[in-house]
Amino acid sequence: MATREELEEKAEDCETTEEFVELAKEVVNELSDKEWAANLIEEGVEWAETTDDFIVLGRGSFEILEDKEKSKEYLLQGRDYCMNSQEFVNLGKTASDMGDAEAAKEIFSAAQGKCVKVKDFLDLTKSINEVLSDPELAKETANKALDKCSTAADYNEYARSVLDVFDDKNLAKEVYDKATIRTWQRKSTTRLLKPAKPETILGCLQRVFWTIFPIGTWPNQFLRRQKIRLTLELT
Repeated sequence: MATREELEEKAEDCETTEEFVELAKEVVNELSDKEWAANLIEEGVEWAETTDDFIVLGRGSFEILEDKEKSKEYLLQGRDYCMNSQEFVNLGKTASDMGDAEAAKEIFSAAQGKCVKVKDFLDLTKSINEVLSDPELAKETANKALDKCSTAADYNEYARSVLDVFDDKNLAKEVYDKATIRTWQRKSTTRLLKPAKPETILGCLQRVFWTIFPIGTWPNQFLRRQKIRLTLELT
């Protein structure tokens, strides 16, 4: 059994967050001194440099001190150290494992700010669905992925993810329709309706076209000709 003096010597040698938390655990096991253990964990904050360090602090406070509020504080503090969406997921999952759904939701919501590509949002959507079982937040994140879609490949990836995460064929079909319209409008605007000199034949045709078919009301026969091919198995 370690004495207080021996544990104090160990404390002087601690140089990482994990070492402080491990010593705090030893202090509680050997001396049942939670106050000293709490001080050691707090000292560990000064050495924290990564998201993983704050996960260690959160778990330590939860498991060693049984202090849920302090654990939540450390995990939320860890958001400022996340470098990418996956680190947010790891932090949020830790909060969820500790039974703190509120903190987990705050962390997953903040993760959206680190998403850049369509895949980033889709991976986060899947994690939210698996860890939190929060369809509202998952769909909010998925909608942000849809806003990022710009190519047929993006829409295809998005629709497949919708099927995988939400098992919703109707939503996937809606994505197909949006992809058809958005893609055709963008291509048509660039290739057919690029501003031409008004005195040219093309310029005259453009004015007639826009008069008859304002953007957003183009007839289905045009859209059918421009449908993009999404490899979806919806039936």
